[in-house]
Amino acid sequence: MHYKNTAKYIVLTLGNLVFFYYLYLWFQSNIHWDSFIKAFFEIPLSAIFTVLLLGISTLGFYAERLSCLIGKKRDICFWVVSFGFGANNIFPFRIGDILKLFFARKYFHISAAKLLFVKVMEKFFDLSALLVIGALAVLLFGAVAVKHDYLVWIAAFLVACLGITFMAVAIMQSESKWVKAIRKNNQINDICILFHEVISNPAIKRSLYATVIIWVVTVFMMYMYYRLTLQYFQVGLYDVLSLVFLTTMSFGIPAAPGGVGLFEAAIVFYLTKFVGVPTEKSLATALVLHFLLAFPQIIFMLFAIIKANLIVVPKPPL
Repeated sequence: MHYKNTAKYIVLTLGNLVFFYYLYLWFQSNIHWDSFIKAFFEIPLSAIFTVLLLGISTLGFYAERLSCLIGKKRDICFWVVSFGFGANNIFPFRIGDILKLFFARKYFHISAAKLLFVKVMEKFFDLSALLVIGALAVLLFGAVAVKHDYLVWIAAFLVACLGITFMAVAIMQSESKWVKAIRKNNQINDICILFHEVISNPAIKRSLYATVIIWVVTVFMMYMYYRLTLQYFQVGLYDVLSLVFLTTMSFGIPAAPGGVGLFEAAIVFYLTKFVGVPTEKSLATALVLHFLLAFPQIIFMLFAIIKANLIVVPKPPL
């Protein structure tokens, strides 16, 4: 198992090196430095402050959702969430998700198994929201969406993932003989117990409301950023939904820290191909947006480490 994990990380690392090498070659042949630097200074302060304020507010809603699911105080959940997001922006391969489990267990005595299961539930909520965003991008502007048929395939993939998840949920709730036989395995039984413990939580509805708010704020934040930054281009709601969809997918790929490279590539590809934004302007827009999203998360991660070493959380009774 150890060798398999090592081989996987080696392959991902080599893939990253190849990707960034070709990115460098593309940068050298497609970007004019004068226009690129000029594009940075054209980004308005209003767009910068909008992303900073709304980006930080989404951390609060993520903390609220986690608090609903695990029954811990909001301030503790805020530090756990901030640590996870910040670590994912620093370390590759989504290692921040793993480090968050150790961080929450060591400093706040949160069960790693329970937090891991809650993480799966959060992913399911976010995947559902992403499906809605993808569906809106395809359906709201059907006449335009014909030339963006790749979105249909991605939406179909998300539907398949949701279908598999719903099947897993149904199986875990089933009382049939073969399900009981499977649950004789201690690990599977522990997962099922955690599942019933979480879904029986009356605050589950609040976590769903928090998810809706998270994605509404995210779409609004992106809409304001692109409209303020690309004032002289036709950027509609359909374009913003498509960009949110593509950039979120890039974050989910366990490769470079914070989806660096893939995040920018998704934005540059869409803006240049479908909106007609010059390459230099598109790349500057993507880089600034990525920095504005990652920087507060890293800062709050550092605060979370400091805070965790200053407070003493009593261990739960055995």
